[in-house]
Amino acid sequence: MTQTQAFLLTLAIEVPVVCAGAWASAAPRATWGRLPFVAIAASALTHPLLWLVDPALAPHVGPAVRWAVLETTIAVVEGLGYAYAAGLGVRRGLALGFLANAVSFGVGLWIYYG
Repeated sequence: MTQTQAFLLTLAIEVPVVCAGAWASAAPRATWGRLPFVAIAASALTHPLLWLVDPALAPHVGPAVRWAVLETTIAVVEGLGYAYAAGLGVRRGLALGFLANAVSFGVGLWIYYG
């Protein structure tokens, strides 16, 4: 899978998960309009960085630890974006960051290994 294909797949998974999660968590209605744009921007920031850092770490760190550290970092960065840029608050923003990235990562594993 190319980086562009992976990025588009990430958006196709994470943007709906974040929006549905915000709705399910009774996020303020005023945040719903900007949330998809924040989700796209957050992934546009973190996705290329993941593709740069992962291969650089690969010779030094095993896949399980490397992916755990990278995905956790990405979930926190994106979650803080949801918290502040979208106005969801820290707890809800981080929860959505972890939820979206867990689903996205799980789908990625399923595609590659399923």
